[in-house]
Order: sequence, then C-alpha cells, then structure tokens
Amino acid sequence: QTWSQSLGAYANVALDASGNLFIPHGTTISKFAADGTTLLSEIALSGQTSIRQIEWREDLQRLIVLATYDVTGPELDATITTEYGMTLFVYDAAGVKKASYKSKATLAKTPVCTPTPECITVTTIPGEVWQKFATTPDKKIVVSGAIESSTRFAKAYKLP
Repeated sequence: QTWSQSLGAYANVALDASGNLFIPHGTTISKFAADGTTLLSEIALSGQTSIRQIEWREDLQRLIVLATYDVTGPELDATITTEYGMTLFVYDAAGVKKASYKSKATLAKTPVCTPTPECITVTTIPGEVWQKFATTPDKKIVVSGAIESSTRFAKAYKLP
C-alpha cells in the first residue's frame, strides 16, 4: 500500500495471529487485512508528532504504541514554553484507547524579545526521554529511557 504523503514512521509493522498488519505512518496506524490491500481501520494519534514503536499482544488483544509529542504554549511571563516528551498508548482490537501514559516532559523556555546577544538564552528543564518498551508475560509494559544529561531508568506500567 502506498500513501499520497511521505509520512513514514520510525516504527516497525506489527502483525496479529490472523495476519492483519498494523502499519504506522505519520501519526496514524492503519490496520490492513492479511492481503495487505484491504484497509480495516485506522487509529489517529491526535496531539502526537511521530510514532516510535508498536507491538501487538495477541494474548491480550492489545496494540501498544510509543509516540512523541511537542506542544508550544502561549506567551506567559515574557517567555514561550515548548513541552516535548513521549506517550505510551494501549488500544484494544477495535482501536479503542484503553490507557495512555506520558513521560515527564522536557521544557524549553524561550524569551519573547528582539534577538540580540542578551536575548538568545533558551532555558531547558530536562525531562524523560523514553527509548523503547517491552511487554512482559505478567501483563506489564516496561519502558526504558533516560533523564536528559543524567541517569538511565526503566519504568513499568500495567497493561489494561
């Protein structure tokens, strides 16, 4: 299948026991029948900027998705704040969202002023950068990551 826009994804394609394909592109996941041409459904990840990883858990009938987001807020206190991070989503076989988990966001504060040598400072408050996830037999999602310029970690979330 081809798309009219070049919105590829970093993520792999997931496959269920029936041979149905979950194909990430842009911020949408398309579910195709095993023939690869019949579109069965689509999941749009609103508020996200890209899909990093997906996995289908046949035993639980769940699709797990790791995506990135960034949000630029309004001007407050003469600064504009951009918040960026990662979100883990859990969907059932019908594409209904069952849960979502967000990383601690990184904040970048930019002053609102005319660019001069005195006005180029961007203040960054480090957050979590989630790299990959894995699912466990005891129905957990374990995500690994790091605090920017600091420590590495892993967190576990229950699969609903």
